[in-house]
Amino acid sequence: MANTTYRIKPGECVASVAFKAGLLPDTVWAHPENSELRAQRRDLNVLQPGDELVVPAPVPRNQTHAAGQKYRFVRKAVPALVRLVFYTPQPDPPPPETNMTGGDDTHYEDPDLEVLPEQRLLSDAPYRISIDGEWREGKSGPDGIIEVPVSPDAAQAEIEFFPGTKEELVFEVALGHIDPPATVTGARHRLSNLGYPCPPDGAEPDDVSMATLTQFQADQSLEPSGNLDEATQAKLVDLHGS
Repeated sequence: MANTTYRIKPGECVASVAFKAGLLPDTVWAHPENSELRAQRRDLNVLQPGDELVVPAPVPRNQTHAAGQKYRFVRKAVPALVRLVFYTPQPDPPPPETNMTGGDDTHYEDPDLEVLPEQRLLSDAPYRISIDGEWREGKSGPDGIIEVPVSPDAAQAEIEFFPGTKEELVFEVALGHIDPPATVTGARHRLSNLGYPCPPDGAEPDDVSMATLTQFQADQSLEPSGNLDEATQAKLVDLHGS
């Protein structure tokens, strides 16, 4: 059987493609014909739709065992692990107020000055999560992180924090649907997830996204250039986790 070239679809990564082919993710990713893609993407879990991945032909391996005995076989790299960190949703800013005092001390507050309340981690919070329709329960860690074993080709997750209470928060996550950090769409999604709202659509930068990126750079003590340089990409990945 010959190697095949597979074109990545939205929501797919090396792990999901390898799972369907009956291979280990590292086997596929380390194939010599994927060297250019490795240099371009760097992370086998974050690919761009349209990327071409060479999938090597499986190599059969025979095992000999004595009859009449029980044997346990474990498939490597299954399940995969999803790791998510959660913050409270960013509240809408209050409407701008204009304060005025009479006389010579007249003062106006700038109505364009927007101060957003700080987000906080959802720490030690009870939750239940559905992965492709299968529900399970748990509690987030002190750092707001939850880790859940999933099938490598899992596509959709729904997470309910404080389920059944008035504080209930619901998040929907399309697993794998985030582009590489070097792309405009990938940067936008990471910024939005980190509390820097910007429009997620479009492959070209716009004024809002560039202003948001500049604010992020300033907050992280980076050069506030508005350009998606390597230092900014690295900081986005570091804070976002992927």
